[in-house]
Amino acid sequence: MHLTRTEELMLKGEHGSSIQKAMEILVTVGDIYKASKLIDVSSVHISGISYRNARESGAKLVEAFASSGRRFVVPTSSNVLGMDATRWAELGFPEDFVEGQNRILRSYERMGIVPIHTCTPYYSGCILRSREDVAWAESAALIFANSVLGARTNRESNPTATSSALTGKTPLYGYHIDENRAGSILVDVHCELKESSDYSAVGFCVGSQVGSEVPVFLFKNSNPNIDDLKSLGAALATSGEVALFHVIGITPEAKDQKSAFHGDKPIDRIRVNGSDTRQALQVFSSGSEEVDHVMIGCPHSSLTELREAASLLEGKRVHPRVKMWTCTSAAVRSIGERNGVVQMIEKAGAHVVTDTCTVNVPCKDLGFKTMATNSTKAAKYCSEIDHLNVFVGSLKQCVQCAIDGRWNGSVS
Repeated sequence: MHLTRTEELMLKGEHGSSIQKAMEILVTVGDIYKASKLIDVSSVHISGISYRNARESGAKLVEAFASSGRRFVVPTSSNVLGMDATRWAELGFPEDFVEGQNRILRSYERMGIVPIHTCTPYYSGCILRSREDVAWAESAALIFANSVLGARTNRESNPTATSSALTGKTPLYGYHIDENRAGSILVDVHCELKESSDYSAVGFCVGSQVGSEVPVFLFKNSNPNIDDLKSLGAALATSGEVALFHVIGITPEAKDQKSAFHGDKPIDRIRVNGSDTRQALQVFSSGSEEVDHVMIGCPHSSLTELREAASLLEGKRVHPRVKMWTCTSAAVRSIGERNGVVQMIEKAGAHVVTDTCTVNVPCKDLGFKTMATNSTKAAKYCSEIDHLNVFVGSLKQCVQCAIDGRWNGSVS
């Protein structure tokens, strides 16, 4: 891989040990993927900063980076933490966990991270231009950046994203290259999709079939909005390894089918109907059972989704056994507070939780056993990692479940 004179000096340690370590990581990745050179990035989003995921090894790594006094050289935002940074005591987070999380956070803040703590940075001011080269981690964030915003990033890890933030560089390979962004599989969606949970179900169904290919969606009876595309991408990246998708007539690189496939024919075609989406949800949601936790906002809720939750909760009361979380960023919560949406939700006994979500918290310490959610991503990770019993359905179903304290036993 070709390095400029400046990059060679960085690799040799002339700019300090932390920059040298960062360059070693980036060059190693570049060599693995046969990158021809390093390129500049204009934005970085760092995941893996939850203490639950990072633990002591992750805390020590970031402390080592921060100890040199070096700061990030491009705008760098933070993904979700393992707790609500301001309301952790109210929500019952254990103090030893909080201390570990704060250690990690202090190190990143020393390096100049923008502390938005969200998996939807585009709702908190991190807007990217089409064709802009960036280094974003967190599967749901980077697939949105690639697909909906038209920026260019690979699936970054915590070490590679941190290295890019310190150097402003990333290897030139993968989705930074035009020809690798062509669609490969056409997905015909024939059923009507009414809300984000339906798109989450489609993404979960398709992701498991396409692996790391680039699906191109043709929605014949639906017109997805931004929140729908967010849910679709998150699910694709959860059940598969998808980092880029196109929607014909909607996303920036898919004006029509020809442009989405760069003039080539799809290598395969998938048809999705209503029975497929119902089956995807029923993997989790069979039977009827008491629930102790309801979580919406994976990925983090937009203001529109907060308003919908508030409307469904108006005049109602969450069951005393249930802890209902509507997870979002601090920025979106702040706007929601200004127009009274947050107050409506919390008046009903639910919590508008910032900086985190159930996927990233110590569920056992918080006493969660059975959860309802409108996110297939949250369902998969919480059932597999925390062994929670999980039900998945629409936002309306989840709110009703929080009120009743019981899943109704059906998938709409």
